[in-house]
Amino acid sequence: MEYEERKGKIIQVSKNLFLTKGYSKTTVNDIIQEMNIAKGTFYYYFKSKEDVLSSVVEIQVNEMLSKTDEIRDQENRSLQEQIIDIFMAQSQNNNVEKQMLHDMHKQENLLMLQKYSERMIQALTPILSDIIEEGNRRGLFHADYPHEYMEILLVSASILTDDSWNGNEQPRKINIIVALFKVLELMLGLDHGGLQKEQEYAMKGWR
Repeated sequence: MEYEERKGKIIQVSKNLFLTKGYSKTTVNDIIQEMNIAKGTFYYYFKSKEDVLSSVVEIQVNEMLSKTDEIRDQENRSLQEQIIDIFMAQSQNNNVEKQMLHDMHKQENLLMLQKYSERMIQALTPILSDIIEEGNRRGLFHADYPHEYMEILLVSASILTDDSWNGNEQPRKINIIVALFKVLELMLGLDHGGLQKEQEYAMKGWR
């Protein structure tokens, strides 16, 4: 088996174990038994269970970044629409399988969810801030702190749209998203209702 193929197999098997058994309850021995490999083989590819987790998270983040690239490549989308599309994709977790997202919220997987959220915010913040800086140069936006504003928005969205925060109450989640749109308008220096069209389009999938 080729190096990358075997490494990918270990990552996939580990991910399945993390989600079904729980990250905190899964051991390296569980992984090597499931893979039917020697312990030395595991440590040839990974330093620890935490190292495998980092690879699992990175794959999910890369899937989101691939979706982000697609959004950025759509020349017919305005800068406002690109920000909203990326923001909504992150908030809705469209890139994550529903069952995986559900399993990540289990108590034994909270570290996995935390690492995923942290990496997602780290990856998306510079992308969104670049869009805003471009808008500033064009005179479309008047945002004083693009990077910091996007960190605040992404962290807020990550926490406030999480089912563990709002109890999976759809009306409350919708209200939070609408409120975040209003905050985004202020961050971008837009007039009240400046993102109304984009908001109505983005919210169709939530109602």
